Amino acid sequence: MNNFKFSSKVLASFILMGILLLTGTIEKSMNLNDLAVEAANLDGIILQNGKKFYYKNGMLQKGQHKVNGNWYLFDRKTGEMKYGQQKDINGQWYLFDRKNGVMRKGQVYDAGNWYLFDRASGAMRKGQVYDAGNWYLFDRASGVMRKGQVKDAGSWYFFDRASGIMKKGVVQDQGNSYLFDRNSGIRKYNLTTGKFFTNIYSIKSPGDLLVIANKNNALASSYVPSKLRNVNVTRKSSTSTRMVDGAASALESLFAGAKKSGIQLGAFSGYRSYKDQQAAYGKYKDDSISARPGHSEHQTGLAQDVVSAAKVNGDGSNVLVQSYGTTKEGKWLAANAHKYGFIIRYPKGKEKITGYSYEPWHIRYVGKDVAAKLYAQNWTLEEAYINGYLK
Repeated sequence: MNNFKFSSKVLASFILMGILLLTGTIEKSMNLNDLAVEAANLDGIILQNGKKFYYKNGMLQKGQHKVNGNWYLFDRKTGEMKYGQQKDINGQWYLFDRKNGVMRKGQVYDAGNWYLFDRASGAMRKGQVYDAGNWYLFDRASGVMRKGQVKDAGSWYFFDRASGIMKKGVVQDQGNSYLFDRNSGIRKYNLTTGKFFTNIYSIKSPGDLLVIANKNNALASSYVPSKLRNVNVTRKSSTSTRMVDGAASALESLFAGAKKSGIQLGAFSGYRSYKDQQAAYGKYKDDSISARPGHSEHQTGLAQDVVSAAKVNGDGSNVLVQSYGTTKEGKWLAANAHKYGFIIRYPKGKEKITGYSYEPWHIRYVGKDVAAKLYAQNWTLEEAYINGYLK
């Protein structure tokens, strides 16, 4: 028997020749020499028996290949061209056009949903992704673009219900107003006014100086502010008048300023625990004049009820009255509190915004700069956020 040496290319050509004969890709009448030449020269994407395969120098190719400037996926076992969403051996998902098999990249609408496929590699992106100048969220399991308010990695975000773009700042959504951090996009507060206790948000940063604790934003029952201390002013003996240190110092300055003007003030009620507020609310059970537990500014340690010194040990029902605003003490407080970093937290005419009746005695520490701005604009704390002054 004669010995023959075949190159791998020639051997592959004869194997392919048999395949081509069986599939009917070439005519059976061709002689063996013609078949060998035909097989050896087979190149590119070839349609065989209704399916597409890729040959290079006569060799069947499998996996991802770039052909004429486009990427395709050919089954790693059979070599057949793949279409639609496919998971490749690297564990990544890709999208190959459902008609021509070309790999799709960027944001693509497929099978009723939007996806993002890396603009370089084509791999499906998941989670929060910065693309074309905007942030988006693609489901961490399916890769589907998320829209609306979505909780991701423990925080709430808002992605435009049409475009999917992350929105920051004040956002109007389904009849409510929200504040999403202007840097991170994390939801901070429910700023909805006139509609209360329907969509309560748990406050994530209760120690912030400009925290909003109101009917739509609640403090945890366990929250106790740090650096609470007694205020060194005339104060009610039977209740806590403690405040956080910075606010306490500012209150002491305010009282000193009032004294110089001939006004004698008294601290009536400062910090209240969640449990204390339960008892206080239980006396009234009226949401217009008393805060539900968890919704009281007193729990922040930044608020104080201020009355005339002569009535500081009186009963709240007789001392904390709206007519206090017409007294010399109440007038001085309204005109000067901002100079020391305080605001009248529940002013007259703002009931639909704050949700509370006018309280001329309730002041809240926000710092001198913010207090001056709110006083000049006649804004509540909510309005300062709504109008974009506070971030």
